[in-house]
Order: sequence, then C-alpha cells, then structure tokens
Amino acid sequence: MPLPEPRPDELLYSTIARTAYHYGYWSPAQLLRLLFGSRQVIAVPDLPSNLAALALRTADTWGLSAEELAERHTLLGYYTHFRGQRVRQAVLASMRERGGFNQVRLGVCSGSALNPTRFRLCLSCYEEDRRLGREAYWHRSHQLPGVLVCDRHGGLLHATNVPFRPVGRHEYIAAPQDLSHADLQPVAPALQHREIAQQIARRSASLLHLAPRCTDALPDYRDALAARGFAGHRGTAERLREAVRDCMGVELIEGSLRTEAGRDPLQWLEEVLRQPRRPLHPYRHVLMEVFLQAYGERAQEPLADVHRPTASRRGRSRDSAARHEAALMANMGFSIHAIASALEVDWKTAQRLLQPLAVPAIQPPGEETEDHRAWLALSGAHPDLGKKALRQLNPALYARLYRRDRAWLLSFRAAVSVASVPRGRVDWSARDVQLAERVRAQARTIRAELPMRRVSRSHLLGCLNARALLAHHAQQLPLTRAALAEACESVEAFQVRRLVRVLADHSDAKDISAGQALWKARIEPSRLADRGRSLLALARSQLPGGMHARG
Repeated sequence: MPLPEPRPDELLYSTIARTAYHYGYWSPAQLLRLLFGSRQVIAVPDLPSNLAALALRTADTWGLSAEELAERHTLLGYYTHFRGQRVRQAVLASMRERGGFNQVRLGVCSGSALNPTRFRLCLSCYEEDRRLGREAYWHRSHQLPGVLVCDRHGGLLHATNVPFRPVGRHEYIAAPQDLSHADLQPVAPALQHREIAQQIARRSASLLHLAPRCTDALPDYRDALAARGFAGHRGTAERLREAVRDCMGVELIEGSLRTEAGRDPLQWLEEVLRQPRRPLHPYRHVLMEVFLQAYGERAQEPLADVHRPTASRRGRSRDSAARHEAALMANMGFSIHAIASALEVDWKTAQRLLQPLAVPAIQPPGEETEDHRAWLALSGAHPDLGKKALRQLNPALYARLYRRDRAWLLSFRAAVSVASVPRGRVDWSARDVQLAERVRAQARTIRAELPMRRVSRSHLLGCLNARALLAHHAQQLPLTRAALAEACESVEAFQVRRLVRVLADHSDAKDISAGQALWKARIEPSRLADRGRSLLALARSQLPGGMHARG
C-alpha cells in the first residue's frame, strides 16, 4: 500500500498520522521505524526534526527533499519570516537532523500570543476536503497562534478534542473523519470584528509561503506610527492601546492574546514605540501590520490638530548652542520675535534663551528644610507606601528633593510593614488518596480504548499530567505508587490482553490457528523463545469456557 501523499496546506504531522490510520499501526514504534529508521523520533506538529531521514525513505513516493518538507508542511516560514535568512538556515539545519530546542530559539512559547492547545478545524474546509474525495486533515493555516477564523472562508475555527502537543511523545493522531465524536468548540464564539480577524488570518497564512526578510535588522514601526499621530509626547502608548483595542475589538484581543491578572494584554505595544532591540513574536508583527493598514484607511482626515512637540525642541532654553546663537543675535540688535523666528522657537523660549539659567540651590548636608519635613509627613501619613508610591502622590516635592538633597532622598527608607502571608501547606495524604483513585480510573479508561494501548506508567501519568509530580514527590505518595504498580501492565501482559481479545472474537476454536491469533494480535513469534506458546496458554486460561485455538 503506498504512503498517502501530503495535501496542500497540510502539516507533516497530519500526513504521518494519516499514514498510521491507513496502515492500522497500533504501536507508534513500528511507524517511526518505517518512516524515520528510528523509534525515538518525537511527534512535533509545528517544527519537527529528522526530516533528512524521512525524505530519504519517502523519496520514491513523495519526491520531496527535507527543505521542501519543512517549507511546505511545517510552520517554519511563519516563525522565521521576520528573523531573516541567517536564522531560517540555522533552524532548517536543526530540523534536517536530530535537532531540538527550535521552539525555544524562535520564541514559540514566549510572547503574548495564544498558541493553540488543541488542533483546530474549519467546517467549510472540512466539508470541501470530504466533498473532493479526500480525507480530512490538519491544515497549517488553522494552527497558527492568534488565528481565530479561516483565512479562506472567514468562518470561525473550532477546537477539537485532539491535543496540539501529543500526550504521548511518539503519538500521531489524524483529523477525525466523523465530526459526531470530535467535541468541537468554537475558539471565539462572540467575535465581532470578523473582517479584521480574517485579515489577520490571511496575513499569518501568507507568512508560511513567503521568503524570509532580506535583512537581519529588526522591523521598526516608529515612522509608520508617527505618520498616524502616535509619537512625540506623554500618553502615546495609552492612546495606541486604545486605538488598537477599538480597531480589533475586545473579543479578538482576548481570544488571541494571553491575559494575565492585573496586566493589559496590549502592554507590549510600548516596545514598538521605541527602537527595536529584541525580536517580537510573529503574531505581534501581523497585528501591527493589520492595524496600520486598517487605521490608515480610517484616518483620512489630516492630523494637524494633534499637538506633537518634537524631541529636538524640548528643553531648548537650556541648549548651550541655542543660547550662544541667541546672545549673538541680541548683541546685533535683533528683537525677541526676530530671534524666535530665526531659531524656529516660541517667543517665550527666545526670551528664556537670553536670561541666565536658574541654578537650584544645593542643600547643605545635615540641614533639615521644609521639604524634608513635608516628605517625612507624607511618609507618616501613608506608612504602607514605598518611595515610588510616595513620589506619585507628590511629584513636585520629590523633584525638589532630588535636585537639592539627592543623597538624603536616596538614603530614605520608608517604614513599610509587609504582613507575612501564610503559605498554604499541601495535604499530601489527601492528595495521595485522590491521585491513587485517579490512577485506577484512568487505567480502566485506557483498557477500554480502541485501538488497544498498553497501560504503561509514562502514558498513564501523561494522561493525568502528573509525571513531574511523581518524579519530585514520589516519597509523599505511597498509595499512588502502589496504585501504579497495580494498574500498569508489562509488555507481556499487554500481549496476552491482545490475544484474549482476538480469541474472544472467534467463538469456535477451529476458526483460528495459533499463528493467525498471534498475527492478528500484532505479535511476531520469531522474536519469542517459545514462539508464543506460553502467551497463548495464558490467554486461553483467561477465556471463559476453556476456549482454545488450534495449533
């Protein structure tokens, strides 16, 4: 049977999962050995590795090189477009071989964009794939961070019950072919600005096919923002956040950006108003590009009424060069207004250029002034506040003390009494009883699954998300360890369980031979010392009525 070929916009993970579905592999190790030549390859949906080995073994069927697999069927283009050619080549070299840490290198998990926790489907794409005689598969463009709608149809994406990061390290799960058991949930049911969300989806999907930027310089949005009135004075960051929130909508922002308690999800917009010093997440670039385009289309009126003093004119009266030019022009008989016109400043600024600079009086050390007493009174009136909070209450007083007695102000320590918050103690006995019961229940669930899967310690704890807990606190969980020892089964026990199921499906012992039973149970007799006779004996002993298979 030939391997299923990768479909347009399909993840490589999805193609491998469909291969397992076609061939009926119960064990991930068999599939990995066929495709990669190794059973240690980890299932990674976005930036997989070992592509050179896969391209070598699928060359006759797919005819795709490792570079083509990465560029057409992974999320490499999305995460490296804004990072330049040098970073893309480094990541591509890592994906060719048995590389790792690509997600950390590209900041996949950092930033404020919400990464999908479960695979997503567009219902229109799903019906189209099925109507054209194909199978349903996982589309790349539906799994991009922050994307809430389909880039082609504009319909809401639906999260399935398949985890985007597999519970099993080597597990590949195909897209459901029957949506009645898919447990679909819309990712943003109350989305209002659907057209903006589709623009974001289209721009994000386009990054998958674009070449990386020709320069390693970080993108700079300051000029584009300044042209739209977002530069030049205090409060610009807040105005920018309000403009982005009004353009995108609260539902889109909350559905695509990570929200932390007490923190604005658009706080990172302050970075784009400064000179770029570190790479941004690709979704942030996409959000800025869509916002600049949408805001430019909205703001057709001139921005002349927006007061934007330039940084070069701020504090001009203290500029030594300007003061020297103003003094020369005054000696030559120029008026105040003529000096202001020549230096392109206000006439009051020109007047201050000709006046002597006011030197603040430096307070002699050890002498207490009215400002000292006022600061101490302010601190006494607010004993629960520190120096920074007191500064916000009276910034003028802080500024005077900073100019005149900086050493005293810096040495000041507010008597802030912080009540110690008692830390909650972990009731390990109760947690042990609860976790032991969850282990037994999960073991029963795994044993009831089809296709059958071995109840191993790693898989069972992975389903409960308790691997780290047992690794660090095994001594405090004796009941859980006993439940694991009781519930988990060895490879031989799993083989016997498969044989019992095969024999139970044949009511007549003459219908199936021992060799056929072993073959249907996916057991290779040549790898066993007694060619499976002991396993068959154990399986027959567990059958009701003494059912036997003919030898």
